[in-house]
Amino acid sequence: RYDIVFRNQPASKDEDPDTAAMWLEAFLEAYEVVPPRRMTQLVVKETENWIAQNAEHIDEQAAAKLRNAVRTMVQSDEIDVEAIAEHVLANEIQREDYIGILLDKGLTETSFVPDRDWAERASRKTTYLCDGGVQVSGPSDVIDDVVQILPKTADRKTRLVIETRKFCQK
Repeated sequence: RYDIVFRNQPASKDEDPDTAAMWLEAFLEAYEVVPPRRMTQLVVKETENWIAQNAEHIDEQAAAKLRNAVRTMVQSDEIDVEAIAEHVLANEIQREDYIGILLDKGLTETSFVPDRDWAERASRKTTYLCDGGVQVSGPSDVIDDVVQILPKTADRKTRLVIETRKFCQK
């Protein structure tokens, strides 16, 4: 009997998740430990998804505050999604929904040590995704000087202004 079983390969696409869970829990009497990198990536990705899904119910300042709080916390010693939600989201229903979505998507703990190496690499580049697959990306430390995001219009459109001296098309 082993104390730790290390699965170094991800589940295959044709693997039945119910059978895999039954095998893990019943036969091996084990549970899957989610690595810090996956939990860090999940919090960052699902926060963006939650903001996009709740764009009608959350104002732009609260969305920016939540986004910045998550980006800051993933580079700290510990990330506590409950504390982030409590600090940023004033509405209790939104807080519960945000935390619930993260837990439903696979977050196993609301407080954990993030993967700071991944967070640092991810924070070096900022990418804005637009309609039709258009992407505007660049180094995080200079993109805010080049790209200006204007407030949303009444028809919920976001306008970007790109100011640059040098421009070329690839």
